[in-house]
Amino acid sequence: MQTAGYALHVFFGVCIFAFVDDPVARIIAIMPIVFGLMGLIRALRWFLLRRRPR
Repeated sequence: MQTAGYALHVFFGVCIFAFVDDPVARIIAIMPIVFGLMGLIRALRWFLLRRRPR
């Protein structure tokens, strides 16, 4: 469920970045994109480390 939240951050950030013409809004739209990508990478690392046999 948390991974879906990270994906939504990326989705809304990309939507704002693509469809809003204001340069300040584009700079602000980068923040949820970065936050969402960091969360997705963190979730992927957790998933891969959990699956690795010890």
